[in-house]
Amino acid sequence: MQIAARSEERKGTVPERPKPAERIEAQTKARGRRYEVGPCYWQSPDGRDYFFRAPSAADGAALWELARASGVLEVNSPYSYLLLAEHFTDTCVVVERDSKPVAFVCAFVSPAARDTLFVWQVAVAPNERGHGLAGRLLSHLLARPACRHIRRLEATVATSNAASRALFESVARELDVPFTVYPGFGPELFPGSAHEREELVRIGPLPRPARGRSPRRAKPATERRRHPEEQIGEQL
Repeated sequence: MQIAARSEERKGTVPERPKPAERIEAQTKARGRRYEVGPCYWQSPDGRDYFFRAPSAADGAALWELARASGVLEVNSPYSYLLLAEHFTDTCVVVERDSKPVAFVCAFVSPAARDTLFVWQVAVAPNERGHGLAGRLLSHLLARPACRHIRRLEATVATSNAASRALFESVARELDVPFTVYPGFGPELFPGSAHEREELVRIGPLPRPARGRSPRRAKPATERRRHPEEQIGEQL
């Protein structure tokens, strides 16, 4: 490859630089990860370019930094982010802008209910908020092959974390599905006395994706109940 490149340079032609989306795909494949179908490139309404990909262990430190910079998320040990990025790639997403991680979602399929996706954390860098990125993260996640069977989305939200609660309420509203709050983890379950209550929020049941149907033959959006990939809003 190096010899061919130098030969082309001598002829006055420079190999075309891969597009950002192609670069992300190549990097993901080079890490040995399966490249997930669904959107890997998204432009926000105000023209910001974002690239979605599966994480790897190399992203663990960046996820930890994003959680710490959020100012509202509970920052867990760096090792926990390494584990999620390494072993739960099918249900975690990293978003890059200008080749730098700026957001992530970490989730896993509940062992006790295989149709339930538990969202552990959603983090967006402070300077990237307000562009619809949080909603698009969940949209991308629900469209992945590993999540196509998911009927319910759950998360625990601290009582003071109004932004997270608003995100999940908005998702439920856009999907036109129930949003329910249950008792989660009381402060007495945490060590010490400083931890506030965590409420369990549930979205669902989610609409099942259409199977065996060509997108061109699908009914107009006004006539059918749409899949989360089509419905989740971008206003957050």
